[in-house]
Formats: sequence, C-alpha cells, structure tokens
Amino acid sequence: MGPMSQVMEAIRGGALGREDIARRTGLERTTVDAVIERLEAMGQLTRERLGASCPTTGCGSCSSNGACSLQRGPVSLVLGRRPV
Repeated sequence: MGPMSQVMEAIRGGALGREDIARRTGLERTTVDAVIERLEAMGQLTRERLGASCPTTGCGSCSSNGACSLQRGPVSLVLGRRPV
C-alpha cells in the first residue's frame, strides 16, 4: 500500500491530526504533509473548520496539537467520495 492509500486509510480510521496519521502509518510527518496537500489539490480532501477553539490551558492536551494554529483553529480532514 502506497503513502497516499495509507494516509487515506488512517483518516477513514479516525486519525486525529497529522501526527496521529504519521504514527498510525509509520510515515514521516513531511510525507504525510505532502500527501495531504496532494489530496487537497486533487479535490479528494477538504479541511473543515471545527467550531470549538483550543482550550485556554494550551494545546498540549488538545487532540489537534500540531495540526492547527490558534489563529485558524483546529480542522477536520474530510475525504471526498471515491470516484465511481
């Protein structure tokens, strides 16, 4: 299974951010970033902003730690439907 398939499978499996995807797949974070960018460029992945912002205690305990910025807030990675 190639990196793109691995990343997509991790997202479908409920991965909670890029670090989680890297952990689940064994891929380098830079590879995960590149795959996510490619999936977005292909229109197969979108980022949907989550309604809640990081807690005032900081991002250390946030499941999106490393996957967002305080200015943008956390996002959900949403895969589109497979072409028929």
